[in-house]
Amino acid sequence: GKVKIAASKSVNVKMQSGEEQKRSPLKEVITDCTKRWFQESLKEAKSGDIGMQILVGQMYCSGYGIPPDIKK
Repeated sequence: GKVKIAASKSVNVKMQSGEEQKRSPLKEVITDCTKRWFQESLKEAKSGDIGMQILVGQMYCSGYGIPPDIKK
């Protein structure tokens, strides 16, 4: 038979020590990391870092960490 897996926001995992640890799906973790990376890069770009300005432009074009926006 087929196994159904329910999607959830987080999963509580019981550790060997008996404590519970809350875990998020990998997709959410990666999305959060890319958003934070964009924000950190944008801050550096605004302070005048040319390399970060180029990176932020590429992130805007590809939609990496931010919705795509060719004009920005």
